[in-house]
Amino acid sequence: MATTNVTITADWTKIADVADDPVCCSCITNCGWEVAATAADSEPTVDGTRLLGNADGPNPMAVSRTTHPSGYLWARIINGPDSAVVAVDK
Repeated sequence: MATTNVTITADWTKIADVADDPVCCSCITNCGWEVAATAADSEPTVDGTRLLGNADGPNPMAVSRTTHPSGYLWARIINGPDSAVVAVDK
């Protein structure tokens, strides 16, 4: 798997396509973030799964095709800095 670093903000940013399998995403900036999956290639209209980004801390939070088995994956910051970096392995 290759890793891509994707910058996210408070707006939804697509981080994986439907065909990306396997995929694992973890926020490497300390912040609150959320991830949502959609069937169509359009940003979510509901809240996603809330996570704590803390890759260097004791409880890094990540999502994968195990937690979100299908769909386009989207991420956004819910509290913290203006932008954050999500490491996407696919």
